[in-house]
Amino acid sequence: MKHALLLVSTVVGLCGISACSVDTGFDGTQFQCKGGECPSGFSCVDSVCVAEGESGETIDAGVDATPPDAGLLACDDQFGNVASYMLCIEDATSCEFFVTTDVSTACRDICAQQGAECLNSFDASEGLECTREPEDGCDVTHQSQLCVCARSPME
Repeated sequence: MKHALLLVSTVVGLCGISACSVDTGFDGTQFQCKGGECPSGFSCVDSVCVAEGESGETIDAGVDATPPDAGLLACDDQFGNVASYMLCIEDATSCEFFVTTDVSTACRDICAQQGAECLNSFDASEGLECTREPEDGCDVTHQSQLCVCARSPME
């Protein structure tokens, strides 16, 4: 703890000398809005908080808020029965969702069980459900992770 405080003091001291500033904004951050609530400066769009522009319009904050293609299953319909499913991002062709399992499981298997192809996976932690941790690919197993699966056509 002493070392961390010393490091912070050093950085703050150097910033004072060189007139630098520390940016603590949410730029590039993705998170799900719960009950339609987001931090100040963000709006809830398709269950994801996105930054608002200077004039009040909503701008993309790294989240594709494209409405689902009418020819593909909605993420909730296709993956909603997966244990501990929590939708993070739904775009025109894929679903990114948080999932926890009793035993370590690969997203390739989770997607396949729902009739979908795995596109990617990220390690993730409970409490930070829609926050991407290290990218792992579809074959790495975890008990909690973000799975990115292709949306399947409606039958």
